[in-house]
Amino acid sequence: MRRNRPRNNRRREFPDIISSLAGNALRLVQRELQLLRLDVQRSLSQFCRGIVLGACAIVFVVTMLVFAGMALNEWLTVLLGSPILSAASIAGGMALIALVLVLLSRRAFSIALQPGRTWQSLAAIAELFSSRGPDER
Repeated sequence: MRRNRPRNNRRREFPDIISSLAGNALRLVQRELQLLRLDVQRSLSQFCRGIVLGACAIVFVVTMLVFAGMALNEWLTVLLGSPILSAASIAGGMALIALVLVLLSRRAFSIALQPGRTWQSLAAIAELFSSRGPDER
């Protein structure tokens, strides 16, 4: 009878270990999801703040470009002798500037929307699960 008692305790301990392991895994997943949510929320608020500031800047830049373009058009018309040629020169220059600004903003937005800490954390967890222990080799 004495020998049966420790076996019963062992049988009771195994479900407790499995239950504890499942509970720990669930808490880990919940914390990782919470970190993902916070990371995405931070990135999204930074992105929206950039959009608002960019829109305000665009209003001032457009106003400045209109006045600068008008002045440049007057100067180039006198210099080149043709209002059409001066307008085409100004439009080409502004198109080049706009292209550079679009490429720079695209790069900035793509960096802002990447949840870096979460991806690093998930990669580390995946590496832990995919690596083999010394006795499995």
